[in-house]
Amino acid sequence: MALYPRPIGRGFTAKLLTVTAQSDTRLVIIGGASLGPRYIDWNFVATDKNLIETAKQRWQQQQFPSIPGDADDFIPLP
Repeated sequence: MALYPRPIGRGFTAKLLTVTAQSDTRLVIIGGASLGPRYIDWNFVATDKNLIETAKQRWQQQQFPSIPGDADDFIPLP
């Protein structure tokens, strides 16, 4: 399968991108206009700093669901 001139990531454009797989594969390519700046703090990424602060509070209060099969204890924010 070949894809023709399109951006292939932030700031990158390919004249031709060839995708090859060793076995049956599903490939999803999602594109569109930029969503704007992102803020990152520890494991949290958001478009608004207030969303990160809310997530940090929820994490400290252990309000996120546990991950099935993950028996590790709670890890506090750094």
